[in-house]
Amino acid sequence: QGHLAARQLLDEVRTERERRMAEKNYLEEQIKRLEGEIEEQQRAAPAMDPEKEKLKASVKALKMSIESKDRYACWVCNRAHERQEESGNGSDSSKEDGESADECEMMRRRLSEMRDELKTLMPAEALAQTDGQAREVHFSSAVDSS
Repeated sequence: QGHLAARQLLDEVRTERERRMAEKNYLEEQIKRLEGEIEEQQRAAPAMDPEKEKLKASVKALKMSIESKDRYACWVCNRAHERQEESGNGSDSSKEDGESADECEMMRRRLSEMRDELKTLMPAEALAQTDGQAREVHFSSAVDSS
């Protein structure tokens, strides 16, 4: 009987081991399948995310707006400076200077607001790149456009 019980126990252990190996193989196959599905979804998701595309378009529009506002602000300031030089600091120039200074200040505030809005929409490193690009001033194109 002792020999029979030992053989029976050994058979049960072998059966359990085989069952566990089969279960382990099945679970490993499931993990690989799910990982493959996740990778496919991640590859497909960025190209088809409408919200992300909408935000990208919004950021692009804001960049263009900031760039044009920068050009316009530079043009306004240069124009005011030219008027001041032409007038030779006459009595009328102080009134015009005040108006152009107000206009420049208004443009600076609007530019600051737009940069704040960009900060909320973009990651910091992308904003640093666009900030440098937006500060490039194209005087000739600003003057030509008027």
